[in-house]
Amino acid sequence: MNIKVVGAAVIAGALLLGGGLVIANNMASKEAERRVEDFIYDNKLRDFVRYDGVSASVLSGSATLNNVTLTSGPSLEKPVLIKRLTLSDYKEEEGNLVSVKLAAEGIEIPVTAIARSGEMDAELDLLVGMGYGTMTGSAMLGYKITSRDRRIDLQMKVDLDDAMAVDWELGLAGIDHRQVADMVRNAHSLQDGNMMTLVEIASMVTRLELASVNIDIRDKGANSRSFELLSEGDFTRKPAAEVAKTGREKLLAQLTEELHAVGFNEREAAALSQTLVNSSREGGRLRVKSDISRPLPVFVSSPRFPGVDIAADFKDLRRFFQAAKLRVEN
Repeated sequence: MNIKVVGAAVIAGALLLGGGLVIANNMASKEAERRVEDFIYDNKLRDFVRYDGVSASVLSGSATLNNVTLTSGPSLEKPVLIKRLTLSDYKEEEGNLVSVKLAAEGIEIPVTAIARSGEMDAELDLLVGMGYGTMTGSAMLGYKITSRDRRIDLQMKVDLDDAMAVDWELGLAGIDHRQVADMVRNAHSLQDGNMMTLVEIASMVTRLELASVNIDIRDKGANSRSFELLSEGDFTRKPAAEVAKTGREKLLAQLTEELHAVGFNEREAAALSQTLVNSSREGGRLRVKSDISRPLPVFVSSPRFPGVDIAADFKDLRRFFQAAKLRVEN
């Protein structure tokens, strides 16, 4: 066959495939926008959520809301802005959601405006004092359920410019997600005080196990700003570097004493305290990793109401470190 004919056929096929994907993506975008509108309407969020449009990708199975604005009401001078809010890894089994990931890019949080509105002002005073009038960054939330292993993996990532980045992963085992979904759907029975529902909850909770935990916290400017704030409030007007040095020395002594009091020996307490204090330096990092060979029960049955109690491994900090084989590093 003539090579030119083959080449033309390949190009034509590519064009048809590309055109088909464009049409499919357009149809998917319209369907995604309809679902978003239905969700906003059903949950009475029209006064709080705005966006420019929805785009969907058939190949990646994702849907993105563009230029999202979030507001809590007229008292807020400026809304929270999100350039792109993307939903992906969406999967259902037997009508139950078993996997989803929500990623937000181009986040702008008007910290000062929220504080002025009187909402959460106590929590935001510190951020305003540290000079964060507006915070920018990105975030991701996700979870995945593995039915065969009865395991739920939760993930969160937050990256705030000039502040910090946090990666958090948690693995839980022993939970039947179908049972959880049924209880959520029948939540009214719990509100009505249905004792059978309470018994089911207690039974389910006692099967909850910790499979893994991993945390990674990286400083991107918050540490230096916090010590600068402390320096400004120091009547002796000491330089921020000197305030930071003194503050770390006091923190090291306090942490060592407290860890020793809860069961860590002197060497363990000193090493862990030093690692924690090192993370408070400019550009500091704190990593917590588990190495759990067999999931740890979080709760145990109890003869006392409500029928459950916290497992021994979670009542004692040092015992928890040993059971989860936690490593704390910089």
